[in-house]
Amino acid sequence: MIGRMVFRVDPSDDLVLVHARRSSIIDGLTERELEVARLFASGESAKQIAQSLSIAPNTVRVHLGRIYEKLGVVNKAELASMLAGYD
Repeated sequence: MIGRMVFRVDPSDDLVLVHARRSSIIDGLTERELEVARLFASGESAKQIAQSLSIAPNTVRVHLGRIYEKLGVVNKAELASMLAGYD
């Protein structure tokens, strides 16, 4: 069984680059959740993330709770490990 694939198409001058990879549990995150996850995993605090994204710190914490639940992680180190190498 091949499994699900994710494709991304990038136009480049007169060429079209097609990227393909196996789907990941991370693909289940919304764009905002992925943005928050990446910032948090890189070491930023909820307060710093809130300031850079112009949202409330509590909103960041809500996003993090959903991210942890969706990915099945329990700490920042697990989150960072899961995101490492994710395109």
